[in-house]
Amino acid sequence: MKTPRMVWMAPLLMAWMATGSVGEAANAKQLSHAVEEGPSETTLSWAWRSPSGGKDSVTVALSTAEIEADKAVKRKIQLQDMYVAMAKAARKVGKARPKVKLTAKVSPQGVQLGASGPAKAAKAAMSEAQVAMERAKKAWMAENQVFESQPGRLSYDHVLIVADRAEAVAPLAAALREGTTSNREFVRRALAFSQAIPYQTNKRGTDTGLQRPTALLARNKGDCDGKSALFLALIRAELPELPLAFVYVPGHALVGVGLPAKEGDNSFKHGGQTFVYAEPVGPGAFPLGETAPPNKRAAKKGNVRLVP
Repeated sequence: MKTPRMVWMAPLLMAWMATGSVGEAANAKQLSHAVEEGPSETTLSWAWRSPSGGKDSVTVALSTAEIEADKAVKRKIQLQDMYVAMAKAARKVGKARPKVKLTAKVSPQGVQLGASGPAKAAKAAMSEAQVAMERAKKAWMAENQVFESQPGRLSYDHVLIVADRAEAVAPLAAALREGTTSNREFVRRALAFSQAIPYQTNKRGTDTGLQRPTALLARNKGDCDGKSALFLALIRAELPELPLAFVYVPGHALVGVGLPAKEGDNSFKHGGQTFVYAEPVGPGAFPLGETAPPNKRAAKKGNVRLVP
């Protein structure tokens, strides 16, 4: 006995978007930026206004290959590629069940899965295909450093990117560490440097996608998640044992640094560890331990992820 065609649509997934800078403070200001690309090394230099009002600057050589590798990664999550991988896994199930006609069609909305044939066999094939698709989705997300930041909303997994790209920005972190006398002073200098990098937006003011750390440095622009990932990668490179956290709130990302909190610091606890807030995005030049007013309780309102 044949069963009517069974149809199932994979749930629609959306990409998490960063939508705005944070500017309720005196603006950070970058004074200059220069890039000299070589076959093996690219020399970059910046000058910016320091928190004290003076001029700060740094020059460093980074691997040209590392910069090109970061530039090659697509800025926005390619959901269509994930749907293709899911559909491929479903079709493989169908090939192993000759009595059932199983189809998996990819669309911008997801994967439409259909099965027809003997009722019991079609139902079993549909269930097996759904499991295979879920497995393929998780494998694709892991390979592409993507996670589900909110139900039904995918984001690049910035904490993995921080851990993965810290070594690539280590020369810059070491240069920023020069002349500082404490971990906190180094973090403050790295924060001011990150805030001064121009905020990236398009003509519509919408998300332009993630700039990975060395690509962001070479292009000298980024949005809140990209600048936050760069800042934490700099800290991880120089202070590898220091606990670090990404904090996601709707449309924005800020971070926590596991330094001892000083009087007046805005901080939060997660997993028994105290983190001092930082707003690397700019253009607001918020000092370490200060946030924009809407973000003072970000860790309680949002999603906290620790850098592994």
